[in-house]
Amino acid sequence: MAITYESDLLPASEQEMQPSIEIDFSEDLTPEQRKVAGRSVKSMAAAGVEAREKQRAVEAGYQELSDALDAPLRKVVEIDQGAIKKFRHLLEHTPLRFDEPSILEADGDQSVGIEDATMRLGDVRATQIFTPPYHFDWRWHNTGGSAPYTSTTNRPLGQASLQGRCGPWIPGAGGKFVEAHAGFGLFFRPTVSGLLSGDSLRVLGWFWVVGAFGIGSNATVEGGTECTILEDGKLKAFQSHKMWRKRVSVREYADQVQTNPVTDIPLRTQFPMRAGHDYTFNVGFWIYADNTAGVGTSGAISGLGGRVPGMTVTRP
Repeated sequence: MAITYESDLLPASEQEMQPSIEIDFSEDLTPEQRKVAGRSVKSMAAAGVEAREKQRAVEAGYQELSDALDAPLRKVVEIDQGAIKKFRHLLEHTPLRFDEPSILEADGDQSVGIEDATMRLGDVRATQIFTPPYHFDWRWHNTGGSAPYTSTTNRPLGQASLQGRCGPWIPGAGGKFVEAHAGFGLFFRPTVSGLLSGDSLRVLGWFWVVGAFGIGSNATVEGGTECTILEDGKLKAFQSHKMWRKRVSVREYADQVQTNPVTDIPLRTQFPMRAGHDYTFNVGFWIYADNTAGVGTSGAISGLGGRVPGMTVTRP
């Protein structure tokens, strides 16, 4: 059962930053449990948007300073027809050429399974290990930017893929930044109080491309993994691991491809559980791409394919 949530998290004055959310539930969850899981994902997404907007505000300040320093050069280019011709020649001769790699597609390698998860996640007598399909999966993106180029989850396999494209240099790209998240969740309602502790096995591959050509141009890519614990739909604990960040400017290009699945570091997250309350433990992946064309062109692609073969939970 899939549900899409939109435009009911923030006041009308902030709708521009509204996350767009999709959730697919296991048939094992009751309608009330689905409501709790839905509130949890909405709360998680709202917190993510808020954190990203704070970061973007800081970066906007740096961009204003850069624009001020570049202003004299911009004026020269704008009035110099010879310079304009050179820029046009530059743009015409810097096309993007790349072979999009296959990274953990939905029908990809299944070699990392529960045997590895059990070995790495601990003693099954002390913890409970969950494997796909999980109680629900979710995808969301920040609608203050563009929608992701691709965003998929496969709950039976515990797989997710994300790709964001932005900038005039990139085929099929949106006009704004892209921030997208996808992952899986578990639901709990304890009968006794105690400590909830969660971790997971996360394997992923990725690729990114950034290019900036011209005055005031730049491009940025980021991506990584995350996990959260929520109580009654309210965010209580959060961990994130940034796997990559790359920023280029003016006359730079860079790319990276990691097609062999990499096992991420532990992200143990914990919070005190209270009997009779509802909890969700979520594990996911995220990507970010942004650019400023300036007088010239730029663009960014950030993509990953990830799998969560096991989630381990210690609880009362």
